[in-house]
Amino acid sequence: MINIFYRGPLERSRLGFLLELFSSLNKKVAFYWLLPHPKFHNDENRVLEPFMASYPHISYEIIPAGVKQFFTSRSIVKKIIRDQGETTVVSIGFTAAFFLPRKKTNKYIWCINGIPEESLLHKNTVLKRKAIEFKWGLVGRAYSPDLVITVSNRMNAYVSSKMPNVKTISIPLCVDLDRFRIRDDVQKKYFTYTGSGAPWQNLKQLSEIWGKLNEFDPNIRFRVISRDSRAKVLGNKLPEQVIEFVGTSDLDELAGYLEQAEVGFLIRKDSLVNRVSFPTKLSEYLASGAWVVSSAIDWDVSDYMSKYDIGLLVDPNSSSEDIAREILRKKEYFLEKNILQNKLKSALPELGKSYWLQKGKEQLLKSKLLFNN
Repeated sequence: MINIFYRGPLERSRLGFLLELFSSLNKKVAFYWLLPHPKFHNDENRVLEPFMASYPHISYEIIPAGVKQFFTSRSIVKKIIRDQGETTVVSIGFTAAFFLPRKKTNKYIWCINGIPEESLLHKNTVLKRKAIEFKWGLVGRAYSPDLVITVSNRMNAYVSSKMPNVKTISIPLCVDLDRFRIRDDVQKKYFTYTGSGAPWQNLKQLSEIWGKLNEFDPNIRFRVISRDSRAKVLGNKLPEQVIEFVGTSDLDELAGYLEQAEVGFLIRKDSLVNRVSFPTKLSEYLASGAWVVSSAIDWDVSDYMSKYDIGLLVDPNSSSEDIAREILRKKEYFLEKNILQNKLKSALPELGKSYWLQKGKEQLLKSKLLFNN
């Protein structure tokens, strides 16, 4: 038996992948959404049922798990685990671990996409830094997972620095290559950004780069795919007629927008939060046939892009003007050489969902964290 506890807004892509991964182990799987706030799921916005329709073999339940419901929801979780006997318990999301009872005979697997240090980019205070250290210590002492699944090799190293005796494996935020695909009959015409307006996205620098690109080539068209109003900053340096803003939460619709992307952007500052990340948008850009402009910081993205030469790594400390000129030179390079398609064919399998489902399954079976029941 595998019990999966997830806390956070419904992140369909990564959560769906993990449900598929644990379902592939030939065990009965039950999913519990520790709902942090009713705004993520309510009578007017019932998101879980249509999502779980893709996993008819998995039972599911919602457990209200706001801050004020902590002790009540933790008691419910404790009873579920106790009544199941020996089970493999999977928690998804950093705070999900806090709702689980202290480990006894069960095996605990913890899946995290990000680290709590992200909150410091909103407000960096001594109190917040101490709270983050407390969270790491609490997970290590009370929860003490047997295995941590992260999204990057750098995150593995960081988790190991916090919990030296815990085994880690990394599975990047991969992509469904049947959904996101290259279509020869669709024109590539947009310099594209997809994602939120969160501080780590560094949209201020990207808006300046886009402004310079427009100065050098007024024919370039830009598209922002985001439901976050903060992403509007990307139009600050551009005439209204050269940029469009669209938003969607539907993956098929997102794939349709990205089919028209010529270039995808991943401009980041050199910070801890970015160094341990592996953004989903990298896989989605490339799978849709776009080459990528990324910051050359010490993260797994730089390793991957250098390995396959499927884009441009830019110095985050360079001027926006110099970066824009580099981008235009790279654009001409890909057009003249006509080699991007072959490079993508070599690069994409390593980011495909099927590849990581198989590799993840092999690693989980070797971990010996699964009971026979």
